[in-house]
Amino acid sequence: MRVRVYARPDGTLRVNYPTPSHQRVGESESAFVARIATEAESRDPTLQGLAWVDVEQPDLPRERLRPNPSGRPLNVRAAWRLVGGRVVVDESKVREIARGPLQ
Repeated sequence: MRVRVYARPDGTLRVNYPTPSHQRVGESESAFVARIATEAESRDPTLQGLAWVDVEQPDLPRERLRPNPSGRPLNVRAAWRLVGGRVVVDESKVREIARGPLQ
């Protein structure tokens, strides 16, 4: 299943996961993803005008949380970035998340 990935101005990503049961009979996957994205953009105007790419869901990074010896697990999902049409984990951002907020 394809998903639409939006890149926010701060570099973080928003992933729109269409629900397969909402696909209409005879509707192509690309038309389905585009229709669901249009609906999402009408509900959330902050998505309008953002750069986006459609990717296969299995191509998203599998890592969402990373163990953290210093405490709570790290939210690796917050370090996902869109690079060359692919979603990748920005390790420098993971290190920044591990350091925590600046005091």
